[in-house]
Amino acid sequence: MIQNEFDCSSMTTTQLSFHAYGSDAKIIGSLNERHPPEPVIPDTRGHSMHRSVCDGIDSPPAETIGDALKIYRNVIAEED
Repeated sequence: MIQNEFDCSSMTTTQLSFHAYGSDAKIIGSLNERHPPEPVIPDTRGHSMHRSVCDGIDSPPAETIGDALKIYRNVIAEED
């Protein structure tokens, strides 16, 4: 799981943390290190996420991570 921060005014994203999980759902690795901001590249998944955050694409709240993934997949599918 990657935690990102989006800067809507400068069209950049910053990775804040990364956590890798094993098949047993336990964390097998973590990195809590703020990376330098990077530009959001058009027509990528990062661009889709940026639009969701900054352009206010309306989606219902997610109760679980599985629900959040379904919502995100729908946003990506709408762009294809």
